[in-house]
Amino acid sequence: MEKCCSYCQITSKKLSCCSNCRKRLYCSPECQVQATFLFFEILDWKPNHKLWCGNAGEKDYDYCVRETKNGKGFGVFALRNFEVNEKILINRVFNLHSMPDTTAASLKLLIPTSNDIKKYYVSFVDSQTEDHKKGICFDISRVKHSCLANSLPCIINQNYGALVASRKIDKGEEITISYVKGKVLKRIDESTLEERRKLLFSNYGFQCECNGCVENSEEWALLEELESINKTLREDAFMKNPMELIELLKKSLDLLKILNQSNFFLSKTFSLIFLWDCCLKKKMNNQSLTFLKSSIELMEGFYGFQSEMVIKLKELENIPEGTGVAEIINKFKSFM
Repeated sequence: MEKCCSYCQITSKKLSCCSNCRKRLYCSPECQVQATFLFFEILDWKPNHKLWCGNAGEKDYDYCVRETKNGKGFGVFALRNFEVNEKILINRVFNLHSMPDTTAASLKLLIPTSNDIKKYYVSFVDSQTEDHKKGICFDISRVKHSCLANSLPCIINQNYGALVASRKIDKGEEITISYVKGKVLKRIDESTLEERRKLLFSNYGFQCECNGCVENSEEWALLEELESINKTLREDAFMKNPMELIELLKKSLDLLKILNQSNFFLSKTFSLIFLWDCCLKKKMNNQSLTFLKSSIELMEGFYGFQSEMVIKLKELENIPEGTGVAEIINKFKSFM
């Protein structure tokens, strides 16, 4: 497996490794500290690699990009075991609509046509707003789809995106993400099998063959049950009392855990249980606070740092006990 400079990608020079993680390679001090190459118009060390040095996977050490055995192009594979919430890899994310002209021109040298560029687009969860955003990302764009994905991509700052393990991933296992999404990132249990098949075929030209798409499989049955619960929550929430909604959300939580869904989604479910428990008791209470703390813990674990969403959740945690439900709902709206 040929090694290259992590910054300029050159392979013909003698390479030195980062003295801390011993993985990231550079061909010169300039590449490590201040050099620019093509579209990389920011420093690699101080604002970027230093932030996750030793805390995220590196190419050809922790993961690799290679052709898949089924002949379906390139994929990303684990070269070691990954635990839940580990950062499998971190890549620079580019946006053609907001980058300088010089950067866009350089990028087009590497990706000549608009059709080629589309192949490198990836959808991310934005850590500040939770909106669904797209960007060009070279390694993460190689990750294949599965409705029961083992990782989730998220934006960690203005320039970089991470691939976060949703469950334990074994050495040699292919890394996968879900291509199913809407205006904001859409959980797989929020779409039926028919909707997923239609979306994947019309947008990507293939039909998913994962266990979640095989009718009458155990995973398919669990996803169908999740979709039924979420349909009730979306369409009939205000026709039910808070206790019924809490029970539905708890059932959804159990199913998400069985299916090894990301802690990001578990956190969101706990936050909804918190809200409806406040509605049930008509005020902030100790039980509600327990659900909120679980949501915060899961979200902190997912991002691994104080993201905007974690900060907003902690603002809810500071609401005094006994606060009325109307005020809690107003504060919760800004979070959602």
